[in-house]
Amino acid sequence: MSGFSLTLIIFSLLLIFSLVLVVILIVNRQILLPIAELEHKIGLSMSTGVIDLKSSEERNEIEALGNRYLELMNKVARLANMDTLTQLPNRDQFLTSVANTLKHQLDNKFILFYLDLDRFKQVNDFYGHAEGDRLLRTFARELQKAASNNLADPKERTALISRLAGDEFVVFCELSMLKSSPDQAAEDLIKNLSKGFDTGQGKLHLEVSVGVAIYPDHADSAETLLARADEAMFEAKNRGRNRWEVLNQNIVDHNELKKMTQEAIEEALLNNQFYLVYQPIFNTHSLKPVGAEVLLRSSHPSLKKMGTQAFIEIAEASGAIRRIDALVANLALKQLAKIRETHPKFKFSVNFSTAELTTPDFAESLSDAVASAGLTLDSVEIEVTETRWAEFGPQALINLEKLHEDGFLIALDDFGTGYNSFAQLNSSHISRLKIDRQFISAINTESQDANMVNIILGTAQLYKMDVVAEGIETEEQLAYIQTHNCQYVQGYLLAKPMEWDGLLELINRDKVTWESTTGKWRI
Repeated sequence: MSGFSLTLIIFSLLLIFSLVLVVILIVNRQILLPIAELEHKIGLSMSTGVIDLKSSEERNEIEALGNRYLELMNKVARLANMDTLTQLPNRDQFLTSVANTLKHQLDNKFILFYLDLDRFKQVNDFYGHAEGDRLLRTFARELQKAASNNLADPKERTALISRLAGDEFVVFCELSMLKSSPDQAAEDLIKNLSKGFDTGQGKLHLEVSVGVAIYPDHADSAETLLARADEAMFEAKNRGRNRWEVLNQNIVDHNELKKMTQEAIEEALLNNQFYLVYQPIFNTHSLKPVGAEVLLRSSHPSLKKMGTQAFIEIAEASGAIRRIDALVANLALKQLAKIRETHPKFKFSVNFSTAELTTPDFAESLSDAVASAGLTLDSVEIEVTETRWAEFGPQALINLEKLHEDGFLIALDDFGTGYNSFAQLNSSHISRLKIDRQFISAINTESQDANMVNIILGTAQLYKMDVVAEGIETEEQLAYIQTHNCQYVQGYLLAKPMEWDGLLELINRDKVTWESTTGKWRI
C-alpha cells in the first residue's frame, strides 16, 4: 500500500470521527440536554409537591415540544390541585402545602380554622344543586375577604385557604399573622360570613361552625392538625352551630370515647349484641294493652353502660345506624307477626333514623318488608320526633307522604318540644301525637307546661288525631288523662320496657285489670 493511500484512509477516518462527534454534540445539545433539563424540572417539582414548570426559550423543535409538554403538565397539575368550583386549592394540595410549611418552619406556631356551613344540605334540597354551587362560589370569595381582614398585614403575607369537600373550608396561617387572638379571629370569621347571600328566590342566611387547632400545641403534622380542627368544628356543631370551638382536652377525650363507641357498635353488630325491648301502650279507659313501642338495647358492656340514646347518636354520625335500623325492623316485624296470630289488632311503633327516612327507596323497601312478614301496613306505626321533623328535607317528607298513602300510621313523638307549627299538622299526614313526658309530669302543678297537655289534646281533636300520653308515672296523672280526650297511655306506672317473654305474658292474660288502690295488675 502506498503512502498516499494510507494517508487518505487516515484522513477519511478522522473525517468520519469528526462528523460522528459533531452529530453527538448536536444530539446532546439539541435533544438530550433539553430532555434532561425537562426531566430535572419535573423531578424537582414532584419532590416539592408544587408543580409550577417554567417554559424555556424555544430554540428548536425539541424545546418547543418540551414547552408544550410543560404547559400540559401545568394544566393537569392545576386540575389535580385546585377545586374546579371555587378555584381554591383542594384537600391534597392544601395538605401538601401545609406539610411543606411545617417542615421548613419548625420553630413557628400556626393556626388552622376549619369551617363547615350549617345545614347546607337543605340549600341543595330546596333550591337545587346549581344554586348550591353558586352559593359555594360566593362563599369562597367572601371567605377570602374575611380571612384577609383577620390578618395584621394582608398585603405582606396571605393565608392559605382551601375547599376540602362539599361545604367544608379551611384557613391556615402563621399564628403571629393574626391581628387578634385566635378566639376573636374565629368570632370575626363567623360574624363576617353569617350573613345573607342572594339567591334566585330571595336572600338566604347561612350560618357557619368553626373549629380551631394550633400547631404544635394540638398536633405535630398537617394531617393531625386538620383532624384536630375537624374535631373542634364538630364540637361547635354539637353545641348549637353558628359558633366556634378551640380544641381542648375535653374535645379530645370526647372523640376518643366516640371512636371507642364506634368500635363497640361494630362488635355488637358482628356478635348479635343488640336486642329489642317493648314498652306497652294501653287503651286509656280499659287499660288493655293495644300495642307496644319497640326500643333498642345492647348487651355489649360498653354500650349497655352508656345508654341507648348516647350510642345511637354516634351510630348516626358514623353511618352504622342504617344497619341497626335494618336489624330492628327485621326482628320487630317477625315478633309482631307472631303476636298478631292471636291478637290481630296489636300494633308496633318503631323509630327510624333520619338517614333511613331520607333514603329514596325507604318507603318501598319498608312496605315490601312488612308484606313479606305477612302483616298489613297499618299494623306498623312509624314514630318521628318533632325536633327531627323540623330538620327534614324534601326526600324525608316525600317518604313519609308515601308511607302514609300506603297505609302506615305516622306518629309525631315528643310533641310540644320541637318547632312544628300547629297549622302544619293538617298537611303532614300525621295520624297520632305523643305528648312528651315533660308536660305529663307537670299535671296538677302550677307550671306552664301543665297547660300544654290541654292545648295538645285540643289540637289533636281539631285535626282528628289520636293521642298517646307518654310518661304516666302517678295515679294522679293517669286519672287526669282518663278524664280528658286522650285515647292511649304509656308509662312506668303501667309497665316498664320489657323483653319479649314479658310482653307475651302481659298481652296473653285472659282477664287482667288494673287496681288503682294497689298499683298492680290483677288477673
